[in-house]
Amino acid sequence: MTTTIKKVFSDVRQALGLGSSYAGRGSLPFNWEKVPAIARAQHDRECGQEPERYANLYDYAIKRWGSRLADRPLHALVIGGSRNPELAGMLLDTGRVKSVLVVDDDAVALENLLESGRNGIECWQMELNTDPLPRGPFDVIACCDSLNHLREPIHMGREIERVIDRSGLFIAREYIGPERMQFIPEQMALVNSFLQLIPEKYRISNISSEIINEQEPPELADIMRVDPSRAACSHELEKMINLHLRIMQEIPLGGTILSPLMCHISNNFPDDDPKAQEIIQTLLNVEMQLIEGGLIKCDYKAFIARPY
Repeated sequence: MTTTIKKVFSDVRQALGLGSSYAGRGSLPFNWEKVPAIARAQHDRECGQEPERYANLYDYAIKRWGSRLADRPLHALVIGGSRNPELAGMLLDTGRVKSVLVVDDDAVALENLLESGRNGIECWQMELNTDPLPRGPFDVIACCDSLNHLREPIHMGREIERVIDRSGLFIAREYIGPERMQFIPEQMALVNSFLQLIPEKYRISNISSEIINEQEPPELADIMRVDPSRAACSHELEKMINLHLRIMQEIPLGGTILSPLMCHISNNFPDDDPKAQEIIQTLLNVEMQLIEGGLIKCDYKAFIARPY
């Protein structure tokens, strides 16, 4: 059956047959993927047909695609560890990785990581856009929301290709949407059409306590002031990975609608609210239906790759 946006909206209206009375709100905004129901859905997408067997994407990739990895304790490289300080521990927790070298340009973040006291973690400060990666080879190279901050993705692609072991794995989870998160008008029109289908009690701003009737992309000036590297090369990442590595599995994670849609309202969908969970599940299904139908692009993806 052909998927159309008109049909999807009809299905959503039917699924979200909810009342409109207000019954509480969240307090502070947080990242869309930290909504519990969204986090669970992401885990299930990342971990294949048996998600209960794997702790996370990195555990899944090493155990599902690691048959060619060396039969010895593995040495891993984490690129941009300050963006996800838990990543080094995730790799060690797989039971296959025995040592992790974390590289980043943020000296404070690296120091904090070392102070965590976790055995098997080393840190190396470097300029990710220009400096060569530490000499390998590395059995596993992993990133999470770090590559999209690079100004020179071609440089990093060449470096990854240079230092990864011939039997190694590259595992990344990245934002690949519009540069600097400057969402196009057509995308925001779709986001705001879905916003209007959500009852008012779930559209209370976690910041101002006012009802949000329209979402807007972040101001470019605000991004450049708060995080000037944010999504600096996001639109080039998929091409870069394909150029330097052979992608074994590409996992669409969505976010095209849900990321801007959840801005400042994501705390309104707790696990103990059945209607809130119904809304989130419906939106998750609809977003993936639109992506799989080719009607919208996917802004967040995970990649599992090997050297050519």
